[in-house]
Amino acid sequence: MSRILVTGGFGFIGSYICRSLVEKGHMLAVVDVLARPPNLNVLLKRRKGWSWRYATVYSEDIRKPNIMLRIFKEFRPEVVVHLAAVSSAVYARRHVRETVETNILGTYNLLRAAKMLHVERFVFVSSSMVYGDFIEEPVSEDHPLEPKEIYGISKLAGERLVRSFMGSPFVIVRPSAVYGPLDSGNRIVQRFVEAAKKGTVSEAWDVDERRLDFTYIEDTVDGIVLATQHPRADYGIFNITRGEGRTIRELIDTIKAYAPDWPLRLINRGAPMVRRGTLDISHARSILRYEPKYSLEDGLAEYWEKV
Repeated sequence: MSRILVTGGFGFIGSYICRSLVEKGHMLAVVDVLARPPNLNVLLKRRKGWSWRYATVYSEDIRKPNIMLRIFKEFRPEVVVHLAAVSSAVYARRHVRETVETNILGTYNLLRAAKMLHVERFVFVSSSMVYGDFIEEPVSEDHPLEPKEIYGISKLAGERLVRSFMGSPFVIVRPSAVYGPLDSGNRIVQRFVEAAKKGTVSEAWDVDERRLDFTYIEDTVDGIVLATQHPRADYGIFNITRGEGRTIRELIDTIKAYAPDWPLRLINRGAPMVRRGTLDISHARSILRYEPKYSLEDGLAEYWEKV
């Protein structure tokens, strides 16, 4: 059993991580600013229910360095799993300063505290957006890092800080297009599934050109937890995805199998801003023994039942 501090623990991915770690018997602390819109209160309560009674909870902002240091001194974590961030690329484009302060300076504050308190492993949850345009497929962890938007830039800056500043072992994971129950980040799968359930009109653009490596939340969590615990993960960088790029049209067709009358407007806008596709997960398979279980069809079937 380890003492694990999770930042962003009441977020979409973070709440699943906390549930998994609690079930495995670890002693948990959660740091989350809990700044959620009022209409998400019910969703937040559901997420809290997984870890609220079993964790030390700090309702604090990672942008406050002295508070982060105090928390680390109080809880004395052995492992840190860092998810707290501006996690939407769309939101990041509109709120650049907040993105820089949270994703870069906030990460520095945590690294500083982790280094001072001699944390044994720092797990940084980055993003496949650090690659920018995919110039080859599948994209391995050695692919050039040329992010094109502030979100990917901020995540790459976080990776650089972790690699250069953290004295003790670290792990970097790069998820992609995560979806599943309790999502509230306005990601494409959530938007489409909820619209199809309600029968409301949706717009989709460049459905044959745009491809994403859609990853069901349970697979994402399995990979991150393995990176948190596996003895061979130290200093590793891992793509944690399904390992299969699928088009937006394939996503739509899969959803329409459950809602054939879902009204949809298809728009042709030209080339996507960032060319994406399949990520190579062979490194995670080899080192972590990571093995995703959910195809897009399997994940959407479970999501549809639970949404």
